[in-house]
Amino acid sequence: MTDDKWQTTITPVVVWLEHNDTPFQPTVEALIELGNGDAINRKKYWESIRALFGTVDNSPIKRGKRTNIDSEVMGVIESLEGPYRETCQIAFTDALFGSLTLPRGRYSLYENSEQYSADEWDSVRGMLIAAYKNHIADEPDITKPTFDGTLNDDGLPAIMPGTKANADSEDN
Repeated sequence: MTDDKWQTTITPVVVWLEHNDTPFQPTVEALIELGNGDAINRKKYWESIRALFGTVDNSPIKRGKRTNIDSEVMGVIESLEGPYRETCQIAFTDALFGSLTLPRGRYSLYENSEQYSADEWDSVRGMLIAAYKNHIADEPDITKPTFDGTLNDDGLPAIMPGTKANADSEDN
């Protein structure tokens, strides 16, 4: 594995570790250090890291085609999954909230808070990715939110809301 590919591969993991706690963090950090110094065995170190993250719900390692978004920004986005889903699950446990919340496009209630939080996270993740793509666009759409890929001092995403087109300001 080349140096560039190694850095691209481990960056989401490094960013995730900065924002999340896990009992195997020292092991992952040691495997990354070994990979930094041993290009021949990097694939083996990466497979070990992947195996460890296979047990994590909000793993920064995803299956399928990789996104073209900067890996550090994706790491920041993925670091929000655990706390966001936990907050959704807490809200869902309120009897009134849980009994009135329906999945989009369906006519039955959510089966549990896990299903609800997963749906909500998918929506928020998509919004963050779209807002980041708008941020890096050659000509950002000012009517849509932008996200620069960073967290503020409170650990919250630095999202700038879009501005509504004001029909009253048009000259007729």
